[in-house]
Amino acid sequence: MKRLAPQLVSVEGEASFRLDFSVEGPALYLVQGWVSASLELECQRCLSALTYRVDSEVRLALAATDAEAERHQELYDPLLVEDELLTVKDLIEEELLLALPVVPLHAVPGECDAEMLARMGAEAEPEEDERANPFAVLKQLKNGPSSA
Repeated sequence: MKRLAPQLVSVEGEASFRLDFSVEGPALYLVQGWVSASLELECQRCLSALTYRVDSEVRLALAATDAEAERHQELYDPLLVEDELLTVKDLIEEELLLALPVVPLHAVPGECDAEMLARMGAEAEPEEDERANPFAVLKQLKNGPSSA
């Protein structure tokens, strides 16, 4: 899975799935089922690995045109398939990609790698800025004696 691999810490593991292909009416081609996997992602808080569980329901209507896709989008997610060969592997990969969180984080901050967080916190400590505050002069003017 070439598109999914760069998103993972480890490409080891398996995905389970069940897909049922059916036809409803004259030209409604459906794919229904589920995809399940445990993916190793990188926590963006502590940069250590986290296991992210995916259990995704698949409800797709295959469509040849945009208009056809729009007709079925209320009940099914449209999948535009023009003159391409649709493989099960690509379909599973797409479902797993769609299930990924935008920002992977451990569910509870306490699960994060404490040592890594401590190192990151030490690096992120702001150094004391010894420059003069440009607004200090205004503060003195405000608090100083009035000349009226």
